Amino acid sequence: MNEQQLMNFFGFGDDHVPLVKVAKSQKRQEIPVTFPTRKAAQKSIRARSTLMRDALIHFETNPDVVRISAYPIQIEYETSDRYGPVGTLKHIPMVGVWSKQKQASYFDIIPVAIQSEQKWIASRTQKLKQEFWEQYRATYAVLDEDVLHIQPRMMNLATIRYHAYRHEEAAVIQVRRALATLPEHTTIQSVIDVAALPERVHVFYDEDGSVAQRRVLDEVKRAFSAVMWLAVQGELKVDISTPISPASFVTKTFRATNAQERAG
Repeated sequence: MNEQQLMNFFGFGDDHVPLVKVAKSQKRQEIPVTFPTRKAAQKSIRARSTLMRDALIHFETNPDVVRISAYPIQIEYETSDRYGPVGTLKHIPMVGVWSKQKQASYFDIIPVAIQSEQKWIASRTQKLKQEFWEQYRATYAVLDEDVLHIQPRMMNLATIRYHAYRHEEAAVIQVRRALATLPEHTTIQSVIDVAALPERVHVFYDEDGSVAQRRVLDEVKRAFSAVMWLAVQGELKVDISTPISPASFVTKTFRATNAQERAG
């Protein structure tokens, strides 16, 4: 099978429809949210909770993830007791991701409190890890707050996503050119300085066409957003061990070198 056929088989096809419809209200006071994404077939994912949304932020900003799929596939597995098989169960994981390495990975996002309360989840997790690997050569894991909410990583990934999807293509080109003249390891501020992008301004005109008011849009960070986009694309690695700021370090990757050669 070619890659597209593989993606279809694993639940990542362009026509994929989630196998579970997320209801407007959930148990345990979970709040469903719609998550806009560039990596899903339908360009948005209905997350059943804010914790699931946070997991999606991790996947959305991971340059190795090329496709995210909600409720992508159903697996059937055998259950047994100490005397032998007793039946079968079916399970649909909440999220699947397809990587650049053509690897499928599946996840359930379950709060720590629920895992502590429902002790059987641990044994089911081990069983699903085994079954996903044996049946599909795919990985499986359960994610929770302890994994997703490590700070400042979570805050930084949210920052990267927010700015990356507000980038301008012209700014990205100029930032690539700036990076070509900078060391492999540099700061965001150095990139901003060398890119020297003009500020975005909002101009108000009088009836006679003269400028009545000119306001610099300080909230629009053209070069910063371009840097965040290149991080999502895998052309840069941003240091997320501390809160992201202009002083944060960025490191060019092999992908950045290729992109700069194309731009040149």
